[in-house]
Amino acid sequence: MRGTFFMQTWRTSEQFFTEMYIPGNDQENPSSDTVSTPINKQGTAVKIEMYSKTYCPYCSRATAILNKYNVDYIEYEVSRNPTKLAQMVNRSNGARTVPQIFINDELIGGSDQLLEMHMNGKLGELLGRELSA
Repeated sequence: MRGTFFMQTWRTSEQFFTEMYIPGNDQENPSSDTVSTPINKQGTAVKIEMYSKTYCPYCSRATAILNKYNVDYIEYEVSRNPTKLAQMVNRSNGARTVPQIFINDELIGGSDQLLEMHMNGKLGELLGRELSA
């Protein structure tokens, strides 16, 4: 869904901050001590991988969506890692844009596809999770 989120970025002396709003999720991002590996309804762990770049707003949006579910995920920074970039291109059937998100080694797509899954409830179903409080 286009136009249903916004991002605000600001900078202090040494840090760069990004604030993300996703519809229906007005609570803050979870603290790191509450993050865990998701378990689906079949009782198996769900593996989440995301290929991203540091200053990519779409990657920030995907990260914010995943954080709403308090899940562990592996993030591969590809802007300075040609090996990981080549791996991403190979796994994503030639796609060179970021983010590229995989759940249980299945290509989900980018942040638009992740947002769509989130909005229609399929992401929570796939993760075996409800949104964090």
